[in-house]
Amino acid sequence: MHLALLQAQQNELYRFDQPDKRYTLQQAKALQQDMMDETFAMMQAAKGCDLVVTTEAVNYPGDPEKLQGDWTTLLPDESSPLWEKLSQEAKRLNAYLVYGCYRLKGGKPYNTAMIYGPDGALAEAYDKIQLASGGEQIHLTPGSRFVTVDAPFGRFAPCICWDMQFPEIPRTLALMGARLVVCPTWGWEGVYAHARAYENDIYVAGAMAVPAWMPIQGLRNPSEVVAQWGEVIASAPRDRAAVLTCELDLSRHSDEYPLHMGDRRPEMYGALTGGANHANR
Repeated sequence: MHLALLQAQQNELYRFDQPDKRYTLQQAKALQQDMMDETFAMMQAAKGCDLVVTTEAVNYPGDPEKLQGDWTTLLPDESSPLWEKLSQEAKRLNAYLVYGCYRLKGGKPYNTAMIYGPDGALAEAYDKIQLASGGEQIHLTPGSRFVTVDAPFGRFAPCICWDMQFPEIPRTLALMGARLVVCPTWGWEGVYAHARAYENDIYVAGAMAVPAWMPIQGLRNPSEVVAQWGEVIASAPRDRAAVLTCELDLSRHSDEYPLHMGDRRPEMYGALTGGANHANR
């Protein structure tokens, strides 16, 4: 199968190094639209791919604490025309489309990966489970279910950014049969992302975003695809928007598969589901 990761260049709405700057709703909406337009333009280069993945929260409205007005009015609800536009784009691409966005569901805001099939139908919607500490936990609603999607090329599953910091999430998705985990994200650290692929014998692909004010730096990596043996097999640049493509065979297992997955002893892992109190007994 042919995978495309859309690494967008964020704009100033995504800057977190200007805590005192404020935006009107009109200013935020214009910047939000710029990012959405950029991402839709990048999709043109993904024609011919089987699976197209955007960055996290393409339609980010800005930090709610910095907006003058009700920030939720900038989010699409169930009746938004955005969903029809995404449906049409998936049909045009003849591909599965994973679109990272904020949305309102039942009046509550979520950080979501909307997944459309080549026929334009909504295949799944995954709401981020592990919200980052701070603003996300204050303003967003956590998801409550994992999802997988069965495609002709194999089973894949989404997670979003901070989800990847928790090894239980990719392990759960792997046990649900996912052979590829795709991750719309603003933070992609190889120190854990490569391990998640290796320890679960899965492909892992992160669609990273380039910060508005500097290249991707430090521990963070650009968009990349990691094979089951922990090797990076495709990587985007650190300093600009890019469409990263890669060919994958989801039927392939690494030589370590029998050790990492077959030799598990779930009866010994009760502390993983018992919480901190259980683990400290």
